[in-house]
Amino acid sequence: MKASLEFSSKRLLYILVFTNLLTVGLIQGFLFHLRKSDSTFRKVRGPDHPQIWTVDLGKPVKLYLEDSVHYEAYRSEASDVEWEALAPENGMIYLGENHEPFSLSMFHQLRCLNILRNDLSSAGYMSNRTPSYLGQHCFNYLRQMILCSSDLHLAPLLGYRRNAHPDAFVCRDWHAVYKKVEENHHDHFLWLNASSVTGRQ
Repeated sequence: MKASLEFSSKRLLYILVFTNLLTVGLIQGFLFHLRKSDSTFRKVRGPDHPQIWTVDLGKPVKLYLEDSVHYEAYRSEASDVEWEALAPENGMIYLGENHEPFSLSMFHQLRCLNILRNDLSSAGYMSNRTPSYLGQHCFNYLRQMILCSSDLHLAPLLGYRRNAHPDAFVCRDWHAVYKKVEENHHDHFLWLNASSVTGRQ
């Protein structure tokens, strides 16, 4: 009787595993078919989107390097709100006839800093803790972006002291980027509403 129960348990386990694998396979096949046939899964085709989003940034602006009480490294309700606001709508913009989603590199970098901040300030953080997958991705992404920009401004190493007149960097006007992103989100919202009325996606 005991051998019969063990055989039944093993058989039931094999049936469950097989059924789960079959279900996963069917779902993947269905999703693959859906991606091929449904326009919501289409990749951007043709030249209906640029490689770089062109925004008129106007004149350069100054960024004064100084310590701030904002954007704390450790998590709090206030700092979470500030960090999330740096990349509105998760840093997404929508381009092309089908409003395909893209992430601006600027927002990708800011979101990565926030992910690293969350990793470092997570409860029970220890020096031997493995970073999250996103944390590791962000370390590599930010390293590559720093190399790509190759900023050659000189930063003093000795005698750092708070300065009544902090160092100024000449930068692109990030306010113009945020304004253009806000316009893009508004246009996308109107497109979504029109799509739901006409039934297109």
